[in-house]
Amino acid sequence: MRQSYFRRDFEWHLLLLSFCLTLIGIAFIWSSTRDSLLFAGKPIAQAVFTGVAVPVLLVIFRVGYLNIKTLAYPAYGTVLFLLVFLQATGGSGQQAIRWFDLGFGLKLQPSEFMKVTLVLALARYLMYKRDWFSFSGLVMPFAMTLTPMVLIAIQPDLGTALLFLPVLFGMLYIAGARTGHLLALIAAGIVLLPMLYNSPLVKDYQKERVTSFLQRIPGLQRTAEDLYQQGKKREARQLEERIRQLKQGIGYQQYFSQVSIGSGGGWGQGFGSGPQNRLNYIPESHTDFIFAIIGEEWGFLGSSTLLVLYLLTVAIIFGIAKRTREPFGRYVCCGVGILIGFQVVVNTAIAVGLLPIAGLTLPFVSYGGSSLITSFIAVGLVLDVGARRVRELGR
Repeated sequence: MRQSYFRRDFEWHLLLLSFCLTLIGIAFIWSSTRDSLLFAGKPIAQAVFTGVAVPVLLVIFRVGYLNIKTLAYPAYGTVLFLLVFLQATGGSGQQAIRWFDLGFGLKLQPSEFMKVTLVLALARYLMYKRDWFSFSGLVMPFAMTLTPMVLIAIQPDLGTALLFLPVLFGMLYIAGARTGHLLALIAAGIVLLPMLYNSPLVKDYQKERVTSFLQRIPGLQRTAEDLYQQGKKREARQLEERIRQLKQGIGYQQYFSQVSIGSGGGWGQGFGSGPQNRLNYIPESHTDFIFAIIGEEWGFLGSSTLLVLYLLTVAIIFGIAKRTREPFGRYVCCGVGILIGFQVVVNTAIAVGLLPIAGLTLPFVSYGGSSLITSFIAVGLVLDVGARRVRELGR
C-alpha cells in the first residue's frame, strides 16, 4: 500500500529541483571561495551538510507529517527555548549572537529552525479553527509569531525576523481570515514603522544600511557630474567624498554586487572567471550575496534559469497544497511555499539593489548548514504531504 502510493504520488520533480539547486550552490560556493585560504573548506562543508540533510529528509518522510503534527508545539517550544537560551548565554560570543558553537567548526543557528517549526505550529493551531474571523482570534497566531521575531531581531538578525510576517499573513489568508482585518493590521504596522525604526531593535548599522540604500551610488555619481558641469566644484567634491565613504563603508557589498551582476551581461564571464569574484570585491559572497556571483559568471541567462528553478519549486509546493484536502498538510505546504518564495524574492532583490541589505540566505544555494538542513526538512514535509494524499475533508 505504502509503495503503491509512493510510486504514484511522490513528487520526484520537487526532490530533483532541491538537489539541483543544492549542487548549483556547492559549485558557486567553490567558485567564490577557491582563492581564499580562510574559506577554502566551505564547499566540502556544504557537501557534508547535504549528506546530513538528505537522511533528515528521509526520516521526515518515514515518520510522516501526520505524526509530526503531534510534535508541532513541542518542536516550536524547543526552538523558542534555544533562542532564549542563546540570548542568556551570549551565543558563541560573536558581535551578532546568532549561533551556538558546537566545536569542530560547526554552528547551530536556532533562527533557521524556527522558520519551519513556526510553520508547523501555525498549521497545527489553524486546523479547524474559526475564531480568526474576529480580531481577538488573531491574537494567538500573532503572539506565536512575534515572540520569536523579537528574540531573533535582538540578536540582531532583522532579515530573518521580518521573514515570519509574510508567512503569518499568508497562512492566515489561506485559512480564511478576513481580508479587511489583515489589511487593517498591515496599515497599523506601516503607521508604527517609524517607531520600530527608532527602537532598540534596529541597530545603528542597520539604519546605515537603509541610508546607504536610499543614497544610490550611481545616482549620486550622476549628480556629481552634473555639479561639475554647472561649475559647483565644491559641492561635487563633497558628494564624491560621500560616494567614496559609501563604497568603502556599509554600502560596499551591495554596490559591488550590482557591479558584478551588471558585468555578467547576457551570457556571463564564465564559471570561476568573474573578475569581481576573483578579486574578492564582495566579502563572504558565498553566503547572502551568492546570487551576485551567479549573475557575474552565468550572466542573465544563468540567473534567469536559477529563478525559473525556484519558480518551479514553489509552483509544485502550492500545487500539492491545492490538491490536499487534509487541513494541516495544506497549511504546511502553503507556509513552506511562502517561506521559500519570499526568501528568494528578498535575497535577489537585495543583490540587485532593490532592497536594503537584510542578511537573508538564498534557500539551498547559500552556504550554511542550518539553512540547508531546514530547507530539506521543509521539502521533506511537503513531499510527505503530497505522497500520502490523506482523504480527510477540511473546512
